[in-house]
Amino acid sequence: MVDPNRQIHFLDVLRGAAAWLVVWDHLFVVYPEHHGITLPVVHVVNRTINEPLGLIQHFGWFGVCLFFLISGFVITHVSLREQAAEFVVKRVFRIFPMLALAVVVAIALDDSLRAQATPLTVATNMVLVNYWIHPQVVLVGVAWTLAIEILFYFWTAASYPLKDWPATRCALLLLVVIGIVAVSREFGPSFFLFAASSAYLPYLAVGQVLYLLLYQRAIGAMAALALLALAYAALLFGLRSIHVQFLPIDNSYLVSFVFALAVFLLGWALNDRLRPGRVTRLLADTSYSVYLFHGIVGFFLLGRLIPSAGFGVALAVTVPAMFAFVLLVHHTIEKPTLNAGRWLARRVAPRHRTTAGQVGEALQPRRPAS
Repeated sequence: MVDPNRQIHFLDVLRGAAAWLVVWDHLFVVYPEHHGITLPVVHVVNRTINEPLGLIQHFGWFGVCLFFLISGFVITHVSLREQAAEFVVKRVFRIFPMLALAVVVAIALDDSLRAQATPLTVATNMVLVNYWIHPQVVLVGVAWTLAIEILFYFWTAASYPLKDWPATRCALLLLVVIGIVAVSREFGPSFFLFAASSAYLPYLAVGQVLYLLLYQRAIGAMAALALLALAYAALLFGLRSIHVQFLPIDNSYLVSFVFALAVFLLGWALNDRLRPGRVTRLLADTSYSVYLFHGIVGFFLLGRLIPSAGFGVALAVTVPAMFAFVLLVHHTIEKPTLNAGRWLARRVAPRHRTTAGQVGEALQPRRPAS
């Protein structure tokens, strides 16, 4: 039985860290390298951490892996506490209002996007189906992970009748992914794009397995090992069939994911010793906004400031300015829309908290980014 008083603090720590690892990748590495600049600190980090450990994309993919694990963990939890209608309403208000704002801001700040910003492409980007339409038009670069999240939410909502059989629910998801990948080239380029997104779902399924094993204790060690083996098979099949460029050991998705999984498990092990302070909770609460807007606002400011101030000064101004924008958006738009989602969810689906396994109120990740 789960201790109903146990608080899960490590999720706050990992959520904030994951978002800022992506910021590091994009603002401190990708943008300057695109302009022929390598920061000394980046060179040191690459030589002492990334290269020896085989971490690709300068911690960017590592951060995304953490997000996927957190999402699989948290979404599994809330799906056991919420009715299907409540679950759908809250996820819609979690993702789409902020995404719509990000699309508008991206178009406003990036001249190169305006030629692509037709009413159709704007609409498809705001609901994420642009990632499954060939040819792709992408207005918010980081939103590809949100398309994967939406697929996981859809599966979670569709599989509500199976929530009392969590191992079956997880195994079925992985088998569906394998099936989609197996026929990925049979139904045209748009279906292939859909399959390419689906191939990432096993990363979230691993987070689901960890929740079922560690927190809810709904499955035993042998069942967890079987599900993890199936997840590995699905991941490997997706890499060999679709994402082949990320299979070699020197450019491996799986190597970074193993390290992210190790950090996640370490966080779980240290959870009871953690006491997140206000700064940690602020970084966790703003992680979605940081993830969405760091590139949009950051690249705009760097492009304007570098010619006159140089890269060092431009970066020193850009990072706090970007975060100030994030705080403004978080308090004026993100929090009100989340509250609106909760208000509407209470009306479309009155709460009944007698869920499978008597999952308590203890797991309370603060406004999860998923």
